[in-house]
Amino acid sequence: MSEKVEVQRLDMNDCYYVLFRPSQSSSELMNFSDIWVHKYSKEGKLLWRSGVSDRVRWQDSSNVFVGLTRAKDGSVLATTFSGEVYFIDEDTGIASYFKTVR
Repeated sequence: MSEKVEVQRLDMNDCYYVLFRPSQSSSELMNFSDIWVHKYSKEGKLLWRSGVSDRVRWQDSSNVFVGLTRAKDGSVLATTFSGEVYFIDEDTGIASYFKTVR
């Protein structure tokens, strides 16, 4: 049984997000750059989730999110300790690699 790891919680006005990084050792994952996202209401009700959270593992410290921001266009961007930036699709809950900043 895989361990669930909360990587980051992003608080917004009416909801919050919990982001997970999938284990790269799982042969069932198609896109290793994707991050699974759970979206909750402020009251803690699960609004939607992406991915299969019980297969999530924390790989290493480079996958830890150190910053999450909402861009001017309304999109949510997550940044890892190693400088990778991911775009979060709020409709699907999937976060995909965007770019690396140094």
